[in-house]
Amino acid sequence: MSRYLWTQKENIGPSPRVGHAMTYDSARARTILFGGDPLANALLNDTWEWNGEFWTQIADIGPVPRRDHALCFDSVRNTALLFGGISGSVPLGETWSWNGQDWTQLEDSGPSARAGHAMVFDATRGRVVLFGGESGSGVTNDIWEWDGQTWTQQEDTGPSPRKNHALGFDLVRSRVVLFGGDPGDGGGLGDTWSWDGSIWTQITDFGASPCTHAAMVSTDVQISMFGGLDSINAAPPPAVFHETWVFDGKHWTHRQDIGPGPRWAHAMAYDSARRTIVLFGGLPIFGAPDDGTLQGRLLGDTWEHTETDAAPVPAPPPGPEPVAPPNVVTLTLAPTAAPAGLQVMASVTLDVPAPAGGSQVGLFWVLQSVYPSPGPNSGNVTPLDVITVPAGSATASTTFAAPESSEPVVILAASANGQSQAGAVLTIT
Repeated sequence: MSRYLWTQKENIGPSPRVGHAMTYDSARARTILFGGDPLANALLNDTWEWNGEFWTQIADIGPVPRRDHALCFDSVRNTALLFGGISGSVPLGETWSWNGQDWTQLEDSGPSARAGHAMVFDATRGRVVLFGGESGSGVTNDIWEWDGQTWTQQEDTGPSPRKNHALGFDLVRSRVVLFGGDPGDGGGLGDTWSWDGSIWTQITDFGASPCTHAAMVSTDVQISMFGGLDSINAAPPPAVFHETWVFDGKHWTHRQDIGPGPRWAHAMAYDSARRTIVLFGGLPIFGAPDDGTLQGRLLGDTWEHTETDAAPVPAPPPGPEPVAPPNVVTLTLAPTAAPAGLQVMASVTLDVPAPAGGSQVGLFWVLQSVYPSPGPNSGNVTPLDVITVPAGSATASTTFAAPESSEPVVILAASANGQSQAGAVLTIT
């Protein structure tokens, strides 16, 4: 089992909390954190940024305090998008955007007010994708997409209704991946699904431990998921996880952790500039959010994991089929007999017109007594000239000085790729 090494960073920054949301702002190279629950009878609406070394509080004016909301970064419009959450016992249904300086409330039509949903940005299609959560009518499995102007509901045939699931956009395979969650009875689910913009496909229902309240991000190598609970039911006592699982598009693999302790209701983001996963906060033991005895156990630590595996090299975009270079068909000499030093004209003909940029034909000579054993690359072959056939033409000529020889020579014209050649005898008088 391979190790997955985390590094703890500074602990000065946002106050300890659960139910907050994080995303990475690739335009400004900052991880953004908003809101959450400090378990102190008052929710938070502070906005923080992490630059890899320090946390900086940016704003506390904007969306009302909340927990269990969703936040993702729209790299087409260079804004972070926030939706929903819960304030007290009231689910929220506003859509907000953050441009790095100010929060702006956008349209309020779209998904119903909800909390415990999940949201990611599909970078291939330029859409924000939202799935599930708990609304006033119960746990849902609807899927919505935001195009920068409006929300549109998509098909709802796919994963079963759930809340507090994990959602990520697979940067390697360009699809949304969903894992686990709570179906509404407090238990944990362990199924994995993908969304390609049209249909849901179940990939696997085994691998990572069934859980709820885990955090998941995609790096440029794989999807990584950390922590969570196996259920939120008091009996039997839930297990709080501290494992990291990675997903390669088909299979989950358990990694041995050296780093953060067990936790749930934390948040993670992937800093693509530094190839680093950033994790903040959470709760290391199970308890209801309104249990005042849990406040002292809240976590406010920041951890990072840097990818050390090489990112896959993207396949080059499809291009035109390669065109085979022209072949040399004929070579003619004028005159066909000459004394050494006399100028002789060599004319070549190709089987097809030369492509853009023209086509080059090499001109050589060799003693007739050793021809045709050597090719134009033989040590017995002497270069004479290079004939450039203009683009769109199939013929060209050049002149050369007849070589000194006591016997006839063969003049060779060879294609640039060496795949074809033509010859003609020149008698030295």
